[in-house]
Amino acid sequence: MKKGLPIVIVLVLLLCIFVVVGGGAVYYFVLRNTPEKAFDKAIASINEDSYEYTSEAEISMDISVPDYPEFSMSMTMTADGEGKVDSANDKEYTKSTVTTEGVTETTEVYYIGEDVYSRTGDDDFKKMSKDEVEDISGETYDVYKNLSSDVDYTVLDDEEVDGVDCYHYSVPLDETLLEDFLASFTETIGNDPSVTMGDVTINDAKIEMWVSKSSSKAVKSVMMIGELSVSATTSGVEMKMSMNDLEVATMFMNWGEKVDIEAPI
Repeated sequence: MKKGLPIVIVLVLLLCIFVVVGGGAVYYFVLRNTPEKAFDKAIASINEDSYEYTSEAEISMDISVPDYPEFSMSMTMTADGEGKVDSANDKEYTKSTVTTEGVTETTEVYYIGEDVYSRTGDDDFKKMSKDEVEDISGETYDVYKNLSSDVDYTVLDDEEVDGVDCYHYSVPLDETLLEDFLASFTETIGNDPSVTMGDVTINDAKIEMWVSKSSSKAVKSVMMIGELSVSATTSGVEMKMSMNDLEVATMFMNWGEKVDIEAPI
C-alpha cells in the first residue's frame, strides 16, 4: 500500500463524518421544523392558501333587565358551520345553521371580491357590496388572521388529532385580537337605532390550536371565551346580556386543493 493512502482514507473518513455531523447540525438548528416555525407557517396559510373547514359552536346566554327582574331569562345556542376559502382569488363561502331554543335558522354567504351574495333559509340570494353587509359570518376567522409571529402563545404538550401528529398551542386573546369579533358582535345587537350600546367586557378568552408537525398546516382550533358581557339601553330600559362558556371548534382540511366558489346568481 502506498504511504499516502492511509492518510487519504483517514481524510475521507473525517470528511464523511464532518458532512454527516455538520449536515445534521444544519438540519437541527436551521432546517428542522419547530413549534415556533410551524405556528408562523400555519397562521400564514390561513391568510394565503385555499382550504375547507367545518365548525361547531355552543353558547349559554343570560339576559336580564335590572328594573324588571321577572323578565330575566337564560337560553342555549348551538351552531354548525362549514366553509371553503380561496385566498389567492379573494373568494370565500360560509354556511351556518344556528339553533336557539329549538328554532333553527340557516345562513349562506358567498364573498367574491367586493361582491357579497347572501340568503337566509330558502330565500333567494341577494347581491350586495361588502360595504353594505354587516360582516358577521367571518368574525371568527378575523381572529386568526389577526394573529402573527409576535403574539404571545404557549406551546403545550404534543397531541394527535385524527391520526395527525400535532404541535399544540394556547393563545390568550386580548381586545386587540378580538377587535373585529367585538365590532361584529356589537353591530349585530345595536343595529336598531333605538338601541344604545354600553360597554362590552370579555373574560378568559383564548384559542387552542393544533398544527400538523409534518405540513405546518392548522388541523384543529378551538376559540373559547369564558364570559362576554354587554349592556344596552332601549326605550329608556337597561338590558344586560352575558354569554358564558362560548366555544367554537373548527376542523381544517384539504389545504392547497382547488376550491370551487362561484357566484350563486
